[in-house]
Order: sequence, then C-alpha cells, then structure tokens
Amino acid sequence: MRSVDLAARVRIAFARTCPLRSRLGVKGTLRNADLRSAMRDPSLLKLAFDGVPGRYRVQLLANPELCESGIAHGDPANPSLVEWTAIRWALAAEVGEPEGVRIIILDLVVDRISGPDGKAFEIRRLGVEPGEEATKWASAIERALASQFSAPSIKSLAAEGAPSSWYQNLEEFESAALESLDS
Repeated sequence: MRSVDLAARVRIAFARTCPLRSRLGVKGTLRNADLRSAMRDPSLLKLAFDGVPGRYRVQLLANPELCESGIAHGDPANPSLVEWTAIRWALAAEVGEPEGVRIIILDLVVDRISGPDGKAFEIRRLGVEPGEEATKWASAIERALASQFSAPSIKSLAAEGAPSSWYQNLEEFESAALESLDS
C-alpha cells in the first residue's frame, strides 16, 4: 500500500473535516504546532480528528496496513488493530469532482450505539487513491468479511475497480450511509 507521511495525513484529515467542524463552531486552521504535536504523539490524532459527536462518528485510520487479523493503524511501533471480526458493515464511495480531486472512502462500521437521539454508528475510515490501491483494499475487506457484511459498493470496487457510489462531498456520503444503516 502506498504510504503517505503522517503530516500529510493530518493535513488531509483536517481539510476534510473543516466544513463540518466550522458548522459545529470549531474555528481556525491546523497550526504547525498542532501538526508537530500530532506527529510526536499519534494519539493526538484521535483527539483532533475523530468524528464529531453525532450519529456517524468517524475515526480516520492513520498509517493503515493490512494484516491477517485485520487492519493495523496508528503508530507503526505500537499499532492499534481493527479486527475483521469487529467490522459489522463495510461500504465504499468515490468522493470528489469527476474531473478533479477524487478519493475513495472505505468506511468500516464497528459499532452501533443506541441512545436518546436514536442510533449512532462508530466508523473507522480509510481514504485511498482511486485505482489499484483502492481495489486492493476493497478486495482484502471483501475476502475477510462474510458477504452479508459488505455493501454492493465494496463488492463493485473489488470486482470492477470502481465503487458503485459517487458523492460530491463527505457530507453527502455520510448522509446516504446513515440512511442505508438506518434501514
């Protein structure tokens, strides 16, 4: 898998969450000091970039690597693991402009929480380049999970190299994902 350095991942994660963060009253940009802190202590990524409180709670997986028992992520010296058995549902979508910047988002639903506001979902997210890298991830996820745990979008990405879903932005994708999870 192509590796992007931690600083780039932090910038990408922040850029992707800015519209949502500003809507919730979080202002500002990622300062160099924040970036340096996150690079020294990857656990700060969890604090800075986990999904905002709501029904679709996203954690971006830093430095993801496939392994036999799941997806290792985080600090390579002491990685965390999302076990295949913990994944309840997997879905994919292409997000971005058709003729511009695009990314394949792979969301792994690892928990469903019932609360006073209804159901909420804990998501572990991978953002990968379209093409071989995305196909490799989708194929591995599809092989590791029973077919009832993979959305048609993961299956089409694994088989055809493109997910069956496209969204202009992450908010549209997350809204559609929530709708499908609620049904």
